[in-house]
Amino acid sequence: MKRRRQTESQSALARLLALCDKSRQEELEAHLYRLTLDSASAPTIAQAFMSHGAPLYEGDWLNELLASALLTAGKTGIAAAGQLLLRDDLRVTKSVCLLRHLWRLYSPNTSDRLVSVCTVPRTLIPRSTEANRSAALEALRRFFAATLSDPFKFGHLGLFMNTSPWFCPAATGAPEAVKTANAFAHEFLRLLTTTSLRISDQTIEQYLNLLATFSKEEDLQAFLEENPIFLDPLAKAVVPKHRLGSDLITDFVLETLTGSYVVVEIERPDTPVFNKAGDFSPAFSHALRQVLDFQDWVASNVAYAQSKLPGIVNPHGVLVLGTFTNFSPDERRRMNQFQFNSRHIDVLGFDSLASRAQTLLNSLIFR
Repeated sequence: MKRRRQTESQSALARLLALCDKSRQEELEAHLYRLTLDSASAPTIAQAFMSHGAPLYEGDWLNELLASALLTAGKTGIAAAGQLLLRDDLRVTKSVCLLRHLWRLYSPNTSDRLVSVCTVPRTLIPRSTEANRSAALEALRRFFAATLSDPFKFGHLGLFMNTSPWFCPAATGAPEAVKTANAFAHEFLRLLTTTSLRISDQTIEQYLNLLATFSKEEDLQAFLEENPIFLDPLAKAVVPKHRLGSDLITDFVLETLTGSYVVVEIERPDTPVFNKAGDFSPAFSHALRQVLDFQDWVASNVAYAQSKLPGIVNPHGVLVLGTFTNFSPDERRRMNQFQFNSRHIDVLGFDSLASRAQTLLNSLIFR
Protein backbone atom coordinates (compact mmCIF):
# COMPACT_ATOMS: atom_id res chain seq x y z
CA MET A 1 0.00 0.00 0.00
CA LYS A 2 2.83 2.40 0.91
CA ARG A 3 4.66 1.67 -2.35
CA ARG A 4 1.45 2.21 -4.29
CA ARG A 5 0.94 5.62 -2.69
CA GLN A 6 4.52 6.59 -3.50
CA THR A 7 3.99 5.58 -7.12
CA GLU A 8 0.76 7.57 -7.34
CA SER A 9 2.47 10.59 -5.75
CA GLN A 10 5.39 10.40 -8.19
CA SER A 11 2.98 10.05 -11.12
CA ALA A 12 0.95 13.09 -9.98
CA LEU A 13 4.13 15.15 -9.62
CA ALA A 14 5.41 14.10 -13.04
CA ARG A 15 2.12 15.07 -14.68
CA LEU A 16 2.10 18.46 -12.95
CA LEU A 17 5.71 19.20 -13.91
CA ALA A 18 4.97 18.26 -17.51
CA LEU A 19 2.41 21.06 -17.62
CA CYS A 20 4.82 23.67 -16.22
CA ASP A 21 5.38 25.32 -19.57
CA LYS A 22 4.26 28.78 -20.70
CA SER A 23 2.65 27.32 -23.81
CA ARG A 24 0.38 25.16 -21.64
CA GLN A 25 -0.54 27.77 -19.05
CA GLU A 26 -4.33 27.45 -19.40
CA GLU A 27 -4.12 23.67 -19.13
CA LEU A 28 -1.86 24.03 -16.08
CA GLU A 29 -4.26 26.45 -14.39
CA ALA A 30 -7.21 24.09 -14.91
CA HIS A 31 -5.18 21.14 -13.57
CA LEU A 32 -4.03 23.11 -10.51
CA TYR A 33 -7.59 24.13 -9.75
CA ARG A 34 -8.66 20.47 -9.70
CA LEU A 35 -5.75 19.66 -7.38
CA THR A 36 -6.67 22.42 -4.92
CA LEU A 37 -10.09 20.86 -4.42
CA ASP A 38 -8.33 18.06 -2.53
CA SER A 39 -6.10 19.22 0.33
CA ALA A 40 -4.20 15.92 0.09
CA SER A 41 -2.72 17.25 -3.17
CA ALA A 42 -0.87 20.06 -1.35
CA PRO A 43 2.40 18.05 -1.07
CA THR A 44 2.36 17.51 -4.84
CA ILE A 45 2.00 21.23 -5.52
CA ALA A 46 4.74 21.97 -2.97
CA GLN A 47 7.08 19.48 -4.65
CA ALA A 48 6.39 21.02 -8.04
CA PHE A 49 7.13 24.47 -6.61
CA MET A 50 10.51 23.21 -5.36
CA SER A 51 11.30 21.04 -8.37
CA HIS A 52 10.69 23.18 -11.43
CA GLY A 53 13.92 24.75 -12.60
CA ALA A 54 12.71 27.64 -14.73
CA PRO A 55 15.35 30.38 -15.19
CA LEU A 56 15.17 33.57 -13.15
CA TYR A 57 12.43 35.96 -14.34
CA GLU A 58 11.25 33.53 -17.02
CA GLY A 59 9.95 31.34 -14.23
CA ASP A 60 8.36 34.12 -12.18
CA TRP A 61 4.88 33.52 -13.58
CA LEU A 62 5.20 29.86 -12.64
CA ASN A 63 6.38 30.61 -9.12
CA GLU A 64 3.43 32.94 -8.64
CA LEU A 65 0.96 30.44 -10.03
CA LEU A 66 2.19 27.47 -7.98
CA ALA A 67 2.52 29.54 -4.78
CA SER A 68 -1.01 30.85 -5.07
CA ALA A 69 -2.34 27.40 -5.88
CA LEU A 70 -0.55 25.93 -2.86
CA LEU A 71 -2.25 28.40 -0.54
CA THR A 72 -5.59 27.81 -2.26
CA ALA A 73 -5.39 24.20 -1.03
CA GLY A 74 -6.33 25.51 2.42
CA LYS A 75 -4.63 25.04 5.79
CA THR A 76 -2.72 21.98 4.58
CA GLY A 77 -1.27 23.93 1.66
CA ILE A 78 -0.49 26.98 3.81
CA ALA A 79 1.33 24.79 6.34
CA ALA A 80 3.29 23.20 3.46
CA ALA A 81 4.27 26.69 2.26
CA GLY A 82 5.49 27.50 5.76
CA GLN A 83 7.62 24.35 5.81
CA LEU A 84 9.13 25.25 2.43
CA LEU A 85 10.20 28.63 3.82
CA LEU A 86 12.21 26.86 6.52
CA ARG A 87 14.14 24.69 4.07
CA ASP A 88 17.81 25.50 3.55
CA ASP A 89 17.67 24.69 -0.18
CA LEU A 90 14.85 27.10 -1.05
CA ARG A 91 15.96 29.64 -3.65
CA VAL A 92 15.61 33.26 -2.66
CA THR A 93 13.24 34.05 -5.55
CA LYS A 94 10.90 31.26 -4.44
CA SER A 95 11.19 32.34 -0.80
CA VAL A 96 10.21 35.92 -1.62
CA CYS A 97 7.33 34.66 -3.77
CA LEU A 98 5.92 32.54 -0.92
CA LEU A 99 6.32 35.41 1.54
CA ARG A 100 4.39 37.77 -0.72
CA HIS A 101 1.49 35.37 -1.15
CA LEU A 102 1.38 34.46 2.54
CA TRP A 103 1.38 38.15 3.43
CA ARG A 104 -1.40 38.87 0.95
CA LEU A 105 -3.49 36.14 2.56
CA TYR A 106 -2.70 37.23 6.12
CA SER A 107 -3.17 40.97 5.60
CA PRO A 108 -5.13 41.72 2.41
CA ASN A 109 -5.71 45.34 3.44
CA THR A 110 -1.97 46.07 3.26
CA SER A 111 -1.23 44.19 0.05
CA ASP A 112 -3.55 45.37 -2.70
CA ARG A 113 -0.77 45.41 -5.31
CA LEU A 114 0.79 42.06 -4.53
CA VAL A 115 -0.16 40.21 -7.72
CA SER A 116 0.26 43.14 -10.10
CA VAL A 117 3.33 41.50 -11.67
CA CYS A 118 1.45 38.48 -12.94
CA THR A 119 -1.97 37.15 -13.75
CA VAL A 120 -3.36 34.58 -11.36
CA PRO A 121 -6.87 33.35 -12.16
CA ARG A 122 -9.51 33.90 -9.51
CA THR A 123 -9.90 30.15 -9.08
CA LEU A 124 -6.31 29.99 -7.76
CA ILE A 125 -6.48 32.90 -5.32
CA PRO A 126 -6.92 31.54 -1.76
CA ARG A 127 -10.01 32.47 0.20
CA SER A 128 -9.37 35.02 2.95
CA THR A 129 -11.09 33.07 5.72
CA GLU A 130 -10.24 33.37 9.41
CA ALA A 131 -8.76 29.85 9.40
CA ASN A 132 -6.57 30.59 6.37
CA ARG A 133 -5.40 33.94 7.76
CA SER A 134 -4.50 32.27 11.06
CA ALA A 135 -2.52 29.56 9.25
CA ALA A 136 -0.70 32.20 7.17
CA LEU A 137 0.15 34.15 10.32
CA GLU A 138 1.62 31.02 11.91
CA ALA A 139 3.78 30.36 8.83
CA LEU A 140 5.02 33.96 8.77
CA ARG A 141 5.85 34.00 12.47
CA ARG A 142 7.78 30.74 12.25
CA PHE A 143 9.80 32.14 9.36
CA PHE A 144 10.42 35.45 11.13
CA ALA A 145 11.63 33.53 14.19
CA ALA A 146 13.99 31.49 12.00
CA THR A 147 15.56 34.65 10.51
CA LEU A 148 16.88 35.61 13.94
CA SER A 149 19.33 32.69 13.92
CA ASP A 150 19.79 32.13 10.16
CA PRO A 151 21.55 34.90 8.17
CA PHE A 152 20.47 33.45 4.83
CA LYS A 153 16.80 33.51 5.76
CA PHE A 154 17.27 37.01 7.12
CA GLY A 155 18.61 37.93 3.68
CA HIS A 156 15.48 36.48 2.09
CA LEU A 157 13.37 38.59 4.43
CA GLY A 158 15.33 41.70 3.49
CA LEU A 159 14.82 41.07 -0.22
CA PHE A 160 11.10 40.53 0.39
CA MET A 161 10.95 43.97 2.02
CA ASN A 162 13.02 45.71 -0.67
CA THR A 163 11.21 44.24 -3.66
CA SER A 164 7.67 44.49 -2.32
CA PRO A 165 5.58 46.97 -4.30
CA TRP A 166 4.35 48.43 -0.98
CA PHE A 167 7.81 49.90 -0.37
CA CYS A 168 7.70 51.99 -3.57
CA PRO A 169 4.64 54.26 -3.22
CA ALA A 170 6.52 57.32 -4.47
CA ALA A 171 6.78 55.74 -7.92
CA THR A 172 3.08 56.37 -8.47
CA GLY A 173 2.50 59.34 -6.20
CA ALA A 174 -1.02 58.07 -5.60
CA PRO A 175 -2.31 58.80 -2.07
CA GLU A 176 -3.84 55.32 -1.85
CA ALA A 177 -0.48 53.75 -2.69
CA VAL A 178 1.20 55.74 0.08
CA LYS A 179 -1.54 54.77 2.51
CA THR A 180 -1.16 51.08 1.67
CA ALA A 181 2.63 51.26 1.98
CA ASN A 182 2.40 52.86 5.41
CA ALA A 183 -0.13 50.27 6.57
CA PHE A 184 2.13 47.48 5.36
CA ALA A 185 5.20 48.92 7.09
CA HIS A 186 3.31 49.32 10.36
CA GLU A 187 1.91 45.77 10.33
CA PHE A 188 5.18 44.24 9.14
CA LEU A 189 7.20 45.83 11.95
CA ARG A 190 4.54 44.91 14.51
CA LEU A 191 4.66 41.28 13.47
CA LEU A 192 8.45 41.22 13.33
CA THR A 193 8.85 42.64 16.82
CA THR A 194 6.47 40.08 18.34
CA THR A 195 8.87 37.33 17.23
CA SER A 196 12.08 39.08 18.25
CA LEU A 197 13.08 36.56 20.90
CA ARG A 198 15.96 34.37 19.74
CA ILE A 199 14.08 31.11 19.42
CA SER A 200 12.93 29.14 16.42
CA ASP A 201 12.07 25.63 15.26
CA GLN A 202 15.62 25.28 13.95
CA THR A 203 17.16 26.27 17.29
CA ILE A 204 15.01 23.74 19.14
CA GLU A 205 15.88 21.05 16.59
CA GLN A 206 19.58 21.86 16.99
CA TYR A 207 19.26 21.46 20.75
CA LEU A 208 17.41 18.14 20.44
CA ASN A 209 20.12 16.85 18.08
CA LEU A 210 22.78 17.81 20.61
CA LEU A 211 20.84 16.00 23.30
CA ALA A 212 20.37 12.88 21.17
CA THR A 213 24.08 12.68 20.30
CA PHE A 214 25.36 13.83 23.69
CA SER A 215 29.02 13.09 24.33
CA LYS A 216 30.52 16.20 25.92
CA GLU A 217 29.00 18.39 28.61
CA GLU A 218 30.85 21.35 27.11
CA ASP A 219 28.79 21.16 23.89
CA LEU A 220 25.51 21.58 25.75
CA GLN A 221 26.92 24.35 27.92
CA ALA A 222 28.15 26.20 24.82
CA PHE A 223 24.68 25.92 23.27
CA LEU A 224 22.95 27.19 26.41
CA GLU A 225 25.42 30.07 26.69
CA GLU A 226 24.52 31.05 23.12
CA ASN A 227 20.79 30.47 23.71
CA PRO A 228 20.05 31.42 27.35
CA ILE A 229 16.34 31.73 26.53
CA PHE A 230 16.20 27.94 27.05
CA LEU A 231 17.10 28.55 30.69
CA ASP A 232 15.02 31.69 31.25
CA PRO A 233 12.78 33.45 28.69
CA LEU A 234 13.74 36.82 30.19
CA ALA A 235 17.51 36.31 30.08
CA LYS A 236 19.33 39.24 28.46
CA ALA A 237 22.95 38.59 29.50
CA VAL A 238 24.99 35.51 30.38
CA VAL A 239 28.07 35.29 32.58
CA PRO A 240 29.65 31.82 32.24
CA LYS A 241 31.82 30.28 34.96
CA HIS A 242 31.32 33.16 37.37
CA ARG A 243 33.37 32.81 40.53
CA LEU A 244 31.74 33.38 43.92
CA GLY A 245 34.50 33.76 46.46
CA SER A 246 37.43 31.37 46.32
CA ASP A 247 35.58 28.05 46.34
CA LEU A 248 32.41 28.38 44.25
CA ILE A 249 32.07 28.65 40.47
CA THR A 250 28.66 28.79 38.82
CA ASP A 251 28.05 27.32 35.39
CA PHE A 252 26.12 30.48 34.49
CA VAL A 253 24.76 33.62 36.05
CA LEU A 254 21.89 35.08 34.03
CA GLU A 255 20.80 38.70 34.16
CA THR A 256 17.14 39.09 33.21
CA LEU A 257 15.20 41.90 31.57
CA THR A 258 13.66 42.70 34.96
CA GLY A 259 17.10 43.33 36.49
CA SER A 260 17.11 40.18 38.63
CA TYR A 261 19.71 37.41 38.51
CA VAL A 262 19.60 33.62 38.21
CA VAL A 263 22.40 31.27 39.28
CA VAL A 264 22.56 28.10 37.19
CA GLU A 265 24.11 24.70 37.89
CA ILE A 266 24.25 22.24 34.98
CA GLU A 267 24.95 18.55 35.33
CA ARG A 268 24.76 15.88 32.60
CA PRO A 269 21.73 14.50 30.72
CA ASP A 270 22.59 11.02 31.97
CA THR A 271 22.78 12.07 35.64
CA PRO A 272 20.24 9.99 37.61
CA VAL A 273 17.66 12.05 39.47
CA PHE A 274 16.39 9.12 41.58
CA ASN A 275 18.03 5.97 42.87
CA LYS A 276 16.56 2.47 42.57
CA ALA A 277 14.67 2.93 45.84
CA GLY A 278 12.85 5.95 44.41
CA ASP A 279 14.71 8.47 46.56
CA PHE A 280 16.58 11.47 45.22
CA SER A 281 20.03 10.32 44.11
CA PRO A 282 23.30 11.45 45.71
CA ALA A 283 24.14 13.26 42.44
CA PHE A 284 20.89 15.23 42.65
CA SER A 285 21.45 16.12 46.32
CA HIS A 286 25.01 17.26 45.62
CA ALA A 287 23.96 19.44 42.67
CA LEU A 288 21.11 20.94 44.66
CA ARG A 289 23.55 21.75 47.47
CA GLN A 290 25.69 23.60 44.92
CA VAL A 291 22.80 25.91 44.01
CA LEU A 292 21.98 26.48 47.68
CA ASP A 293 25.63 27.35 48.32
CA PHE A 294 25.57 29.88 45.45
CA GLN A 295 22.50 31.57 46.90
CA ASP A 296 23.86 31.49 50.45
CA TRP A 297 27.18 33.03 49.38
CA VAL A 298 25.44 35.96 47.65
CA ALA A 299 23.20 36.54 50.69
CA SER A 300 26.25 36.57 52.97
CA ASN A 301 28.41 38.73 50.70
CA VAL A 302 25.95 41.13 49.08
CA ALA A 303 28.26 44.16 48.83
CA TYR A 304 31.06 42.20 47.17
CA ALA A 305 28.65 40.30 44.92
CA GLN A 306 27.12 43.59 43.73
CA SER A 307 30.55 44.95 42.84
CA LYS A 308 30.70 42.22 40.19
CA LEU A 309 26.99 41.83 39.42
CA PRO A 310 25.30 45.21 40.03
CA GLY A 311 21.97 44.91 41.83
CA ILE A 312 22.20 41.20 42.60
CA VAL A 313 20.32 40.12 45.72
CA ASN A 314 18.69 36.80 46.57
CA PRO A 315 19.17 35.29 43.09
CA HIS A 316 16.80 32.61 41.86
CA GLY A 317 18.36 29.21 41.25
CA VAL A 318 18.11 26.77 38.34
CA LEU A 319 19.40 23.20 38.40
CA VAL A 320 19.48 21.27 35.12
CA LEU A 321 20.22 17.55 35.22
CA GLY A 322 19.03 14.23 33.82
CA THR A 323 15.86 13.76 31.81
CA PHE A 324 12.32 13.62 33.15
CA THR A 325 10.54 11.84 30.27
CA ASN A 326 10.86 8.34 31.71
CA PHE A 327 9.90 9.14 35.30
CA SER A 328 7.58 6.65 36.94
CA PRO A 329 4.29 8.04 38.30
CA ASP A 330 5.75 8.02 41.83
CA GLU A 331 8.90 9.81 40.72
CA ARG A 332 6.93 12.41 38.81
CA ARG A 333 4.69 13.01 41.83
CA ARG A 334 7.72 13.37 44.10
CA MET A 335 9.40 15.84 41.74
CA ASN A 336 6.20 17.89 41.44
CA GLN A 337 5.93 18.05 45.22
CA PHE A 338 9.56 19.12 45.47
CA GLN A 339 9.02 21.87 42.90
CA PHE A 340 5.93 23.08 44.74
CA ASN A 341 7.85 23.38 48.01
CA SER A 342 10.97 24.90 46.44
CA ARG A 343 9.95 28.36 45.29
CA HIS A 344 13.45 29.73 44.80
CA ILE A 345 15.04 26.87 42.85
CA ASP A 346 13.73 25.35 39.61
CA VAL A 347 14.84 21.79 38.84
CA LEU A 348 14.67 20.99 35.13
CA GLY A 349 15.51 17.98 33.01
CA PHE A 350 17.39 18.57 29.77
CA ASP A 351 14.28 17.38 27.94
CA SER A 352 12.22 19.89 29.91
CA LEU A 353 14.28 22.71 28.41
CA ALA A 354 13.19 21.65 24.92
CA SER A 355 9.51 21.36 25.81
CA ARG A 356 9.55 24.76 27.56
CA ALA A 357 11.22 26.35 24.54
CA GLN A 358 8.60 24.83 22.22
CA THR A 359 5.81 26.11 24.44
CA LEU A 360 7.34 29.59 24.37
CA LEU A 361 7.71 29.54 20.59
CA ASN A 362 4.12 28.38 20.15
CA SER A 363 2.88 31.13 22.43
CA LEU A 364 4.63 33.71 20.24
CA ILE A 365 3.25 32.19 17.05
CA PHE A 366 -0.35 31.56 18.08
CA ARG A 367 -1.06 34.65 20.21
